[in-house]
Amino acid sequence: MSLKKVVYVILMLLSLNTSQIAIAAPDAAGAVLLTGAISGIISDLKQAISDVIANMDDAVSRNLFEGRQAGLLLIDQIDIVGQNLIGKTFEELNESEKRLFEDLNVSIQKLQETEKVAAEDIKKVVRESGNALSVLPFADKTPLVTEYKPSFIKSGGSLNSDFIKIKAMGILLGTGEPKLKISGTACDAAGKSESELVFNCPKNIFQAESRVDAIYGDLTVYQNTGFLEGIKRFLGFGKELEERAYKVPLYVIPYKLGTYSFSMFREEKVIERRNRSQDFVHTNDHCQGGRDKTFPFAPQTGWMIDTPTVKASCHSRKSSSCNGLRNVTANGFSYNCTIRNNGSCVRNPLGGWLSRDGRGQCKGTATWTDFRELTQRVQHNAESGSIVWGKDVSIPLLENVDAVRLTVETINGNVIVLTQASSDPMDWFELETDYEAQTVIIKPKSLESALD
Repeated sequence: MSLKKVVYVILMLLSLNTSQIAIAAPDAAGAVLLTGAISGIISDLKQAISDVIANMDDAVSRNLFEGRQAGLLLIDQIDIVGQNLIGKTFEELNESEKRLFEDLNVSIQKLQETEKVAAEDIKKVVRESGNALSVLPFADKTPLVTEYKPSFIKSGGSLNSDFIKIKAMGILLGTGEPKLKISGTACDAAGKSESELVFNCPKNIFQAESRVDAIYGDLTVYQNTGFLEGIKRFLGFGKELEERAYKVPLYVIPYKLGTYSFSMFREEKVIERRNRSQDFVHTNDHCQGGRDKTFPFAPQTGWMIDTPTVKASCHSRKSSSCNGLRNVTANGFSYNCTIRNNGSCVRNPLGGWLSRDGRGQCKGTATWTDFRELTQRVQHNAESGSIVWGKDVSIPLLENVDAVRLTVETINGNVIVLTQASSDPMDWFELETDYEAQTVIIKPKSLESALD
């Protein structure tokens, strides 16, 4: 074999080996395998992006909302690629098309490997992908959205305006009359250029009560058909503009950051009460003369009697009588009866009795309430309500309060319990104490600063 042929064979083998490494065997685990049908590759790339979105920090924040928006835009861009390359395999693509997939694959893989993905990381991939896509022959006239603003909206909007301004930024957006609908309601076009669309949407469609609500708009933009087609359309015989549809994800934040309840604690003198009941009874012996009987009652040790609560019920028999309560004081009282038998007793001369009298009896129940004064730690549930973004809540303190407890349930489901004013601010609010005014103040941040 000649030297030229040997060199040619070696070069061919090296070329094949390099191709196999770049396409069939990605170095890093998790990368999408770029081989075979484009439809399968598109599906895998979209799934990889969905995984990145799902694994973002789920704290309610600007980063989360903007990251989700950017991720969904990236999926839309990949769909545009898939629509134009449907039916092809990766091996059939030209070098520019392959490079688009390879760069996108590497970028998504980096996102997957990042422990905490920032929204700006995904936005960068969207911009790079959009720029690369815009120069490909099948997409050089395609309108590409690369960003939406805002990413989140306060429920009900601003008191100073009847609408919410929604912007879409990107490439080749100015063709035709773009449209935006939010939850089926059309928004008014308020500005248009090749790089930006502006819409005014009625603020009443953006409502959320106690949790963040994701709503989706439908943005319709039109394919740029070039100058000549534009002239033809103007003259009445050009082609109809081809639509491109985008989903606009928006997140509506309730007007309040959450609800709160507030309790105060202090040492107080309290009255402890205990109901008492005690029976009394006395029965004479036969042939025993009449006499008075006094029944004494006393409080428990360390307690006193609440004198207005003292009562007694009494029943007598034979010639006995119930005479009533005597000497009712905080330290005790008594009940008096006169007990007399009925009839007479006749002795038998030979011993014993020929007849005996009926035995007298007094029987009843005394009731009252004992009380004592104690020092106890008492909880006062002062108030509860809503915390509105950026609006302080002042809560007056009782005298001699030595501890407080604030419980806040936020719109993202977190429950925060504070037992004292904190020098370290919470994510969304601070708790301050104005000792001079005897007031605790909940100081919520504005929505914009809270979500940064």
